[in-house]
Amino acid sequence: MATKVKFRDRSPPPLQAGDYTLTATQTVQVVQDGKTQTHILPEESAHFVVAAPRFRLAPDEIYSLYPPDGQAGDFNDSLPHVVFRRHTLPWERPPAKDQAELPWLALLLFDEDEFKTAKVATSPVAEVRPKGDVPKGLRLPDITLDEMERQPDKDRLCSTIEVPGPLFRRLAPAPSDLPYLAHSRQAETAHKEDIAGIGDGWFSVVLANRLPAAGRRNIVALVSLEGHLATLRDARDPKFKDTVRMVLLGQWAFTSAGAGFAQVADGLAYVGGIRKDENRKDQWLRHHPAATQANGAVSNALELGYVPLPHLLRQGDRTVSWYRGPLTPVPVSRDTRNWLFASSDDALQYDEDTGMFNASYAAAWQVGQLLMLQAPEVARALYTWWTDLAGTALVAEGKTALGHEPDNTLLRDPLFMSVVLELIGKDGP
Repeated sequence: MATKVKFRDRSPPPLQAGDYTLTATQTVQVVQDGKTQTHILPEESAHFVVAAPRFRLAPDEIYSLYPPDGQAGDFNDSLPHVVFRRHTLPWERPPAKDQAELPWLALLLFDEDEFKTAKVATSPVAEVRPKGDVPKGLRLPDITLDEMERQPDKDRLCSTIEVPGPLFRRLAPAPSDLPYLAHSRQAETAHKEDIAGIGDGWFSVVLANRLPAAGRRNIVALVSLEGHLATLRDARDPKFKDTVRMVLLGQWAFTSAGAGFAQVADGLAYVGGIRKDENRKDQWLRHHPAATQANGAVSNALELGYVPLPHLLRQGDRTVSWYRGPLTPVPVSRDTRNWLFASSDDALQYDEDTGMFNASYAAAWQVGQLLMLQAPEVARALYTWWTDLAGTALVAEGKTALGHEPDNTLLRDPLFMSVVLELIGKDGP
């Protein structure tokens, strides 16, 4: 099935963050004795604030990071990026008053040596507020701003990062690059993690402007560009030396080293560093050759693709059981028997020779149940089926307990049902 993705170069909000004044005037015309009189009523105005993140980001604003935090892999050709669950976030503030169409967020990518020259600190908001930006006092705070935003600047702190001028000139994007470093996209959410606020599938994405350093640990800093647009222009000058301090809204690190997916997949065709069959390019999954030194039963299980995993039994006991996923190192014949399992425990297989369980089918049953219940229509149909079944069983047991057929309308009576349940001595069929 094809996956559809829609892209927009930007998704500006209806109103950007800031102070607004709404002014209303009324003109009333009164017609009396054929004469029209015009009355202009006094002007009325109301002030309100459109709030947006500025000196910090709530943790749930970020949907995902790439490359993932703390991971190592072949990321040499991947632009680091961050995905926000709100598709308007990068444009909710302008980096400068005359550049409302540009994003106010950017990613700075450091390698491990470059990051040592930067300084991350905690600073008062008053020190990093853009020049000329004087707080005017907040109106309607109860419905526009959170507790942190209501505090005076002198009592508020935020994370900052200081970057030496020459390094900043190498890392920072040019103002002309900013429109290409942020966009919004709509993706299908049917198989994504269910997070509030992504119902329509629209996300915003901010990208770094350079590739990771190969074989190195890389650090990505999410910074605010508000008040720094002129600094980005000045940084184009080779003589730029000023240290730049910016609001740091988040950071993560990864290592761009190791095999990528293509190399890992190709490595599946090797045993002990030697290709199994150059002509067939055999892609069966292989275990490490050293595992063959184990006893016969273990060696045989490993050859068949099983791995031993900790297993917490339903009764609370702990053991070790074998597990094998759907990717196997040997051909597996299809079992044509129509097995029906009431629970995952029913699908456990016990080997009397080794005294161990095979939990493969039990795990598959549990995963299948969770996937099924993830679909709302299936969950509703299952609930309806169960309640109908329960109702039928209760009527039968109620008839036995009461000695006659109960009226169907009684099934909707909570008092009657509680009496039936008490008589039969259980909570349901």
